[in-house]
Amino acid sequence: EFYKVLDCSDVVLHVIDARDVPGTRCRMVETHIAQHAKHKHLVFVLNKIDLVPNWVAKRWIGELSAVRPTVAFHAKLNGAFGKGALISLL
Repeated sequence: EFYKVLDCSDVVLHVIDARDVPGTRCRMVETHIAQHAKHKHLVFVLNKIDLVPNWVAKRWIGELSAVRPTVAFHAKLNGAFGKGALISLL
C-alpha cells in the first residue's frame, strides 16, 4: 500500500525530526523515488528545529539541501515557522 501512495503522489514530503535525523530519515523512500519515480518531487521537511541548537539545525539543513529541497519547520500554538516557505515551495 505504501508504494501505491507514493506512485499516486506528485510531491512527497519527507518529514524528518531534527533531534534524530539519521533515525527518522527513510532512505528506502529516497531510493524508491530515485530508481522508480524520477519525475516525482521529494521535499525534506526538517521538523522540530526549535528543539535543537541553531548550529545543529543549520548543519542538517545544509546537508539535506545538498540532496533535495529542504524546508526547516516548527509548529507552535501561536504560529508556525516554515509554513509559508513550505506552501510557496509547493
